Amino acid sequence: MGDTVLEIDDSCLASAEGFKQAAKVIRSDPKRRYIVVPAPGRRLEHDMSVAELLQSLRHTEHPIETMRAVKELFVEIAKDLELKQGFVDALIANLREAEGRFNKLRCENRFDYIESRGPYLSALMFTEMLGPNWRCIDATKLIRYSISGRYDAIMTKRAIRRAKLSGNVVVPAYYAGDSRGKIHTFPRDGSANTGAIVAAMIEAELYEYATDMPGVYVANPKMLPMPPTLIGRMGYSQMQEMAYRDTNVLGHEAVGPVRESGISTRLFGLETPNNPGTYVYPDGDKRAASNHCFTGITEKPGFTMFTIAKPGMNAKYQNTLDALSALSGYGLGDCHVTTGLDTLDVIVPDKKIGDQRETIAQAIRDSCSAEVTLTSEIGIVCIVGQDLGRSFVKVTHILNVLAVRGIEPIFYELGGNRANLIIGVAQVRLRETVGTIYEYILRNHL
Repeated sequence: MGDTVLEIDDSCLASAEGFKQAAKVIRSDPKRRYIVVPAPGRRLEHDMSVAELLQSLRHTEHPIETMRAVKELFVEIAKDLELKQGFVDALIANLREAEGRFNKLRCENRFDYIESRGPYLSALMFTEMLGPNWRCIDATKLIRYSISGRYDAIMTKRAIRRAKLSGNVVVPAYYAGDSRGKIHTFPRDGSANTGAIVAAMIEAELYEYATDMPGVYVANPKMLPMPPTLIGRMGYSQMQEMAYRDTNVLGHEAVGPVRESGISTRLFGLETPNNPGTYVYPDGDKRAASNHCFTGITEKPGFTMFTIAKPGMNAKYQNTLDALSALSGYGLGDCHVTTGLDTLDVIVPDKKIGDQRETIAQAIRDSCSAEVTLTSEIGIVCIVGQDLGRSFVKVTHILNVLAVRGIEPIFYELGGNRANLIIGVAQVRLRETVGTIYEYILRNHL
């Protein structure tokens, strides 16, 4: 019987009720023997999670108040869970130790230890709640970083082998240790998940990620007038396309370890554990196949298009290289490119441009002696599917449906792997575009 590694999102652990529900889910399946937990999340939309509170210590002028808020939150959850007073006292002592080390760590600009206390104490509470058959293992003893601060898969494998794990283990999320005993917190860009690493290293049968959502929606619910359906299953390549443009989907880099190890992932709602959620299978696995041409729709606002025009612009590859080199000089490697004989359109995220639009445009003009015009406030819609190249009639129908609504694409491109269709539209019509495409797909059972 293969083991399941369950990682719980902080959105599920904002209160004692979330901890209790998580324990109920864990006990419902004996395969769930490896649990990865973060610090408690936000209770209300405008609250700060424990992780955010601890991160704010890097720049706050009121560290004592911040640490007090963290302590009060942990103590409240522990008491609501009816944990023993001795444990609560130990919890407070641990936080006081972190508080006592704060000034020295701030002077050294080393905040990782303080930030790691959130998931560490959360894991201790979880272990205490689950009972004596469970043990908490500090992530520094399992997940290893190099001294330079990069994840080290080889040393992690060795550390996990030395630990001789046999299940019923709770591991704190989002940090690791190096050979000098220094703690390193993971980047907050979704590029690493402790659970996926553990699942790959113990060769788990399944990696589960529980959130406050029932799975991955076909489209963003906030963009639609009606609740969207869930994606039942997809391959990792499709998930990567969804995650690349949609921050609500588990990051494609985060599941890298399980993808490379051929381990399936299940994303589901902690409150609705009996619903299947969304399964993500290795590419080529027959279970990833679907009867539907289209898998999902993602969207992202905030793009600008640089249109570079010059007679024979793309007749000489040096012109294109010069233009792209000028862009790369400003860190603009993450872009979409469409071409014609005399034009080159490059679409880049606004957040990477900042207030340098005209400066960048002039750099392109200087690099290839071309005219450069800008189109701002572009939104991008990405339609993810299976081999869309063979369903080009359906792709054409989507463009026609948009035309009927008076939505004119600024650009569109079919990905080289035929896994996605990317459409750029005026940002003010982004919501309407997503709704129109979703309605078409739903009405035609695609």
